[in-house]
Amino acid sequence: MSDSDQKQPTKYEQIRAMMDKATQGHAEFTTFTMPDGSMPQTNEDVAKITTFSAMQSESAELWGVTVVGDGPIICYTGNGPTSRENARYITWALNNREKILSTITPLSAENLSK
Repeated sequence: MSDSDQKQPTKYEQIRAMMDKATQGHAEFTTFTMPDGSMPQTNEDVAKITTFSAMQSESAELWGVTVVGDGPIICYTGNGPTSRENARYITWALNNREKILSTITPLSAENLSK
């Protein structure tokens, strides 16, 4: 069977594969603290937090999500083993939020975590 004869994954299968490659487990909105647990007070403190986080991995890549063009950076997902896939997944979710919302009924939305 040639490559062109192989069945292409459905859109659902593509989305599922993207989700499976991202970090697993329950996500949580959070703020980051200094390595000693204190809150950052300056931009330099924020840089220290980012540096501390980056040093937890040997990867020299930094992944994240940004607005197309000269828009702001929405988030950094880091430089760990699933950071690239996390950024792709967040980007996909943001770009498809109206479609996602249209598939959720008000009743079923009550069952979603915050």
